Amino acid sequence: MCYTRNVSVKLISLNCWCGRALEPLLTFVREASATTDIFCFQEVLMLHSGTCAATPDMCPDLYARLAGELPGFQGFYVPMQAGYGPTRKSVCDISFGEAIFMRKGLAVGRYGDHFVYRERNGLKEGERLNFMPRTVQFVEFVAHGTRYTVCNFHGLATWPKDDTPERLSQSRLLAAFLATINGAKVLCGDFNIAPDTESIRIVGQGMYNLVQDSGVITTRSTLSEFAYSEISDYIFVSPDVAIRSFELPAVEVSDHLPLVLEFS
Repeated sequence: MCYTRNVSVKLISLNCWCGRALEPLLTFVREASATTDIFCFQEVLMLHSGTCAATPDMCPDLYARLAGELPGFQGFYVPMQAGYGPTRKSVCDISFGEAIFMRKGLAVGRYGDHFVYRERNGLKEGERLNFMPRTVQFVEFVAHGTRYTVCNFHGLATWPKDDTPERLSQSRLLAAFLATINGAKVLCGDFNIAPDTESIRIVGQGMYNLVQDSGVITTRSTLSEFAYSEISDYIFVSPDVAIRSFELPAVEVSDHLPLVLEFS
């Protein structure tokens, strides 16, 4: 289908891997920003005060670094857990969370987040980081006369990525939240759930699963130990969203591939 900028919206969803491949990631974001309207990022660290040195597994001020590449965008950040990086407790004043960047000029309405596993900062001392709290971030906006809600999600990260009582509960709460949203909606992110699960069926009820419907065989890059063998990321859209294009470009900016959707 012909792509016309003034009647479509382009969205990129990407797990940023906490900035481990920082320079390629920032280059990708900067170059993509010319034709992208919305970025939904998972695994984003925010440095709230002081200084903190980067380490091989994280860029502590990743949110600020992303924002620096996106001056024409309005940023929204939601923390899930304070005081932790991706693999361990941190001595720095950081939080682990999700971010949405909206191109300035989009008419933004409500925004916020809704927890579907535990509560903010609910990780207890000594618990594995896999059981970090999980929230769905959302931003409502109007484009070309249509009201949309974009939801950004990073799910419970236990292995294997099959149904568990925690995942099933998370999915039911996520689906219940989506049911409260009126109008067109897009749900994207790193769900950490295998495709052939009840958890994914619960989330996708009444929506189109673009990853499965498109025959995608992996959403992981060659930087991942699961390269070519795992689907973890998804985009779901309600039936009133017109899909113009959907792709996963093979770029090495994270251990996940970016999911790129154009819709109207």
